[in-house]
Amino acid sequence: MSYRNSFKQTAQTLMRRRIMRQKGLGKQRRPTQMRRLMMRRLIRVCAVCLKEFLFDSGMKKATHTYLRYEDIYLRYEDTYLRYEHTYLRYEDIYLRYEDTYLRYEDIYLQYEHTYLRYEDVYLRYEHTYIRYDDIYLRYEHTYLRNEDIYLRYEDTYLRYEDIYLRYEYTYLRYEDIYLRYEHTYLWYEDIYLRYEDTYLRYEYTYLRYEEALQAI
Repeated sequence: MSYRNSFKQTAQTLMRRRIMRQKGLGKQRRPTQMRRLMMRRLIRVCAVCLKEFLFDSGMKKATHTYLRYEDIYLRYEDTYLRYEHTYLRYEDIYLRYEDTYLRYEDIYLQYEHTYLRYEDVYLRYEHTYIRYDDIYLRYEHTYLRNEDIYLRYEDTYLRYEDIYLRYEYTYLRYEDIYLRYEHTYLWYEDIYLRYEDTYLRYEYTYLRYEEALQAI
């Protein structure tokens, strides 16, 4: 608001109040009070007018400088907005590619989730198989231990049996030798008895001849 408009409005207000007092509509004041009021209003209007006059005279240079800096600012702002527009375009392209990447990544993660589920099922079956295989191997180990113990006892038995058979073979060899010697002894004894029998027969014949000779 300029000081001229302020002075004009103040004058119009005073005229309006004067007309209303003349008609008996406004508030009645004493002449001294009216003068004081008018002086205060006049001083206030003069102060406002002086302030606005000084402000208007100093504002032209300030406004020119402000407009120059504002023009420089707007030029830089326009450059910034152009770069920002380019950045936003590239950012939009990047976000579109990122959205496509995330879609494919989501598809990949779904397949990976399905793969991991099947892998988990496979590992469960494998774990069950390994448990049963471990139980089987434990029983097999127990069986082999018992079989090893049995084979050790069997080996010991066969060793003792071999020793027994060796002694038995030695005994039979000596028995065979003994029987051979016995057979030889009996064979010689039989020959001896045959010779003895022959001798006795000749001796008996001799004695009969001798008795016959004596009888003659």
